[in-house]
Amino acid sequence: MREKFLIVMSMLLCINALVAVPFGTLGNIDVPDGFVMPANQISVNFASYLRDDQAISSTNAADYEYNYVIQAKYGLFDRAELGFVYTGDEVFYANFKYQLVQESFEYPGITLGVDNLFSKVGTDATDREDDDYEDWADIPQAATYEKNSFYVAATKSWALRDVKFLGDMQLYVTVGLGTNRFVGQRDLAQDFNGLFGTVEYYPTALFPKNNFSVFAEQSGHAINLGAKYNWNNLALQYSIIEIEEFIKENQDNLKMAFNIQYSITRWADSKTTKRGVFEANPDRVRTQRQNLDAGGNTGTGGNILEQIRALREAELKRQSELDDLFDELEELE
Repeated sequence: MREKFLIVMSMLLCINALVAVPFGTLGNIDVPDGFVMPANQISVNFASYLRDDQAISSTNAADYEYNYVIQAKYGLFDRAELGFVYTGDEVFYANFKYQLVQESFEYPGITLGVDNLFSKVGTDATDREDDDYEDWADIPQAATYEKNSFYVAATKSWALRDVKFLGDMQLYVTVGLGTNRFVGQRDLAQDFNGLFGTVEYYPTALFPKNNFSVFAEQSGHAINLGAKYNWNNLALQYSIIEIEEFIKENQDNLKMAFNIQYSITRWADSKTTKRGVFEANPDRVRTQRQNLDAGGNTGTGGNILEQIRALREAELKRQSELDDLFDELEELE
């Protein structure tokens, strides 16, 4: 009952979101990372937003239209994840990601994926010569739906201790290269030519449970900022989109997005070290990470990693037991 109440309240908050734009479905905002969900984990995303009507018409009026994004993801075989997305633009597509390399003490996690499978928008949304151009001619920001957008992404995480002025912190860096939707038409996008990246920062000193982070990303066509808060299996995220366009064009309103995600971890593989497990739990501590002291010594990293793995498995077991108890209480009611 408690979890259902939280979901309903969060959805009500989404309905009252401010001026906003589409929310991405791959990583933090619009960028995939080098991790996949654990096997058998299910995650459901819902984003409610208002879109700048100037993207549709040539008027200068500050009008906005309501839109939304709904997504469901499932972890496959501890090495891949599959997602299905439906948007208020009546565009349906799928995402698939496969992890080539799991993150380790020495190496980043590396994934190969494709976004916008089955999308009705062609590989070049600006191609008026395409036979199906009329299918997406009236879709605002159709380039974000360009089908068969392949990419490769690598993510490495670090846990830093006693950083000057910052204290303990965790840092996650993602870099990648993609095609189609990752290659935009603006000057900034053309300079990067499909290259994207994210820096995510967890202020562990202020949030010891590691359930809050801030991040910045270059998505291949825009610069975005955001913040995320995790509470048990519920994640809330607020983002500011296309910062460079707001500054350059002196717009009256920032473009913002609000997203919620709920993860079902009861059947998830508790032994996995993928990022999905930590997105569904409050501390978000990855089990495979570097632990550096102020002098950069990593000699004790192996022992710390083993301790973190043991703590993670114990916590997931307790969470599963709590879920069973809540189910029994609901049956009694």
